[in-house]
Amino acid sequence: MKRLIFYPLLIVFLVACSAKNVAYTPSPIISKEKAAQIIEQVLYEQPMKYRPVSVFISGEILGFSDGVSSKTKGGGVVLGNENGLAVGIGSSKTLTKEINRRIYFNSIGNPQLFTKRDWFIIQMVNKNNRVIYNVYTRDENKAKKYIDSINYMRINAPEFGG
Repeated sequence: MKRLIFYPLLIVFLVACSAKNVAYTPSPIISKEKAAQIIEQVLYEQPMKYRPVSVFISGEILGFSDGVSSKTKGGGVVLGNENGLAVGIGSSKTLTKEINRRIYFNSIGNPQLFTKRDWFIIQMVNKNNRVIYNVYTRDENKAKKYIDSINYMRINAPEFGG
């Protein structure tokens, strides 16, 4: 009897938590400049944890930086004697790495639009339909214009090796 109640409740819970696909047929964008402006604005308006630090858009790529990551390792030794005299020896090493991403427009498939609670999520996928990046916005119109803009750049990008 418990199973008869538990499984339907589990299915309802899982369906309620999952993102729902939003059917959308892209509309044409007028120019490369307008498409680039829309892409940049939507990327910068994302929530802070998803927002890139900088964005670069050309006719071939969408590039962005997520900032810098630093890792420091250090160590030290303190040597002392019976008179209370101490000598300290230490060293440290810092590794700094810039975190960049580059997405080639000729490698992108058709972006997919989803909704989850009050968010619109644009899944950017590669030609094999694997997710390479998600973009988040609360504005459905901006999500659709972003897809239009990505499609404009994708269609007008030079072919691989061309």
